[in-house]
Amino acid sequence: HKASEATTVLQMLSDETISQILREVASGLRDATPHILAANAKDLARMSPDNPKYDRLKLTPERIAGIASDMENVAGLPSPLGHVLSEAVRPNGMTIKKISVPFGVVGVIYEARPNVTADCAALCFKSGNACVLRGGKEAFSSAYAIVKALKSGLRECNINEDYINLVEDTTRQSANELMTAVGLVDLLIPRGGKGLIKACTDNAGEIGTHEFDAETASGKYIEFATKVTSEGQVTKMFNDLILTDAAWASGELPKD
Repeated sequence: HKASEATTVLQMLSDETISQILREVASGLRDATPHILAANAKDLARMSPDNPKYDRLKLTPERIAGIASDMENVAGLPSPLGHVLSEAVRPNGMTIKKISVPFGVVGVIYEARPNVTADCAALCFKSGNACVLRGGKEAFSSAYAIVKALKSGLRECNINEDYINLVEDTTRQSANELMTAVGLVDLLIPRGGKGLIKACTDNAGEIGTHEFDAETASGKYIEFATKVTSEGQVTKMFNDLILTDAAWASGELPKD
């Protein structure tokens, strides 16, 4: 409910304001590096170094700096909002326009990748959406510390911290509840294995679930389909969505 309420105000902010807030929040993330590393150490202690997931779970000062830089890169992207995607004049003279707007509340279910927490939060915020993040239990301490830093950054900017939310229950039940949160979540994006993808398609009901099949050689092509896929990464998907929307609006890409 808090995320839904937050979106109303977010959609009233200018792109310049949103971008400046993201830069401030990224700076706060850098400042929180010692706390994030301490939390990450707890996650690492629960995983064997021989586990293939160990390296992608591990954070270093350099990796955290990279995450902050990625957030700043998102801040510099063109806004995907307010663009006229199509326009038609009806026989009665009425002009109908299709204009890009935020989804509202975006739920993301993903694996034990700490960087995805910040990436998704930044991309959702840039595109005018509140987010509800549900990460893997192996990276919960890291994700919690990152979200705590992001929320602190929002408060420092006098912005509602409920734009960014983390599901603290990492059981399967919390994922199922997020999948079925009709009326509270407008778009659900799963990032995981076939089991998670099937669970989302079976349980999402009226919540929008989308496939984003990105070909990123030029960073400016994206194909939409109305089913969930496990191909591609959440970060890459959102990034290409924003870039492509802007490219369409500027005429760099065909709209058919």
